[in-house]
Amino acid sequence: FSVCLEWRGRPVITDPGTFLYTPDPEARNRFRSTLFHNTVMIDGREQRELSDGSFLLRGSDESFQARPMGEEVWAFTRPLAPGVSHRREIRVRAGEVSIRDVVEGSGSHQLQWRFHVHPSVQPQLAAPGFTLMVPETGPLLLEAEDRRVSFEITASEYSPAYGRRQPSLACSAQGEFSLPVSVEWRLRAGGNAPP
Repeated sequence: FSVCLEWRGRPVITDPGTFLYTPDPEARNRFRSTLFHNTVMIDGREQRELSDGSFLLRGSDESFQARPMGEEVWAFTRPLAPGVSHRREIRVRAGEVSIRDVVEGSGSHQLQWRFHVHPSVQPQLAAPGFTLMVPETGPLLLEAEDRRVSFEITASEYSPAYGRRQPSLACSAQGEFSLPVSVEWRLRAGGNAPP
């Protein structure tokens, strides 16, 4: 359920990559963990249980349900835990991309989002979310207008090629929610940048 975004030919929200397979199992698991992907983590649970096996991920290998919801929207659904499911809806329109996360179930749960930005992109906190300073293209806004969400910028890593890594940053957000809940993120040009 991870998303990536390029804007005007520039990588903005990126997959951090693989880095290594067998020489460093801890780094291997860090780079394939849920928090190293641009998605939501629920109650600190991995989407797939990580193991010491460099190529093993426990759980089902069946694909997630995907369906169109009109010309501009796709929805993807996955089970998370007994009685809890996650649906991610992606809408692309002129000048804006929206990502809506719907978590079905009951009870109170901690939701945590990460959006890893390319090392050339400089994120800044800007209520209600982040301003992403993209070289040579101008700023993008990454926003979620939900008072239950707190925002911060965290250290991350990016692997441009196998065996190589470099420091990068991630836009992080979290909050405590009673299910069912829906949180929408919007990406759009900010400041004086044209759409």
